[in-house]
Amino acid sequence: MDRQDINVYIAVLVYESSSSSPDYKTLFEESFMLIKASSLEEANQKAQEYANAHTCTFNNEVGDSITWKLKYIVDVS
Repeated sequence: MDRQDINVYIAVLVYESSSSSPDYKTLFEESFMLIKASSLEEANQKAQEYANAHTCTFNNEVGDSITWKLKYIVDVS
């Protein structure tokens, strides 16, 4: 892939949190990501791969399990 074949795209991702705690209030995070790709299709694929790799689960300070995962990809353009 030549350097001139690379375009820069922006992806807008929304993540959602969930918890094992019954009184947990769902949180959302909106992220903006710059992607270098040769096509919009490749940029969409990279955005999905990035989002999948950044799903995480951890225990907070009181031991509740918190999970952050992709809710949806708003746009890639």
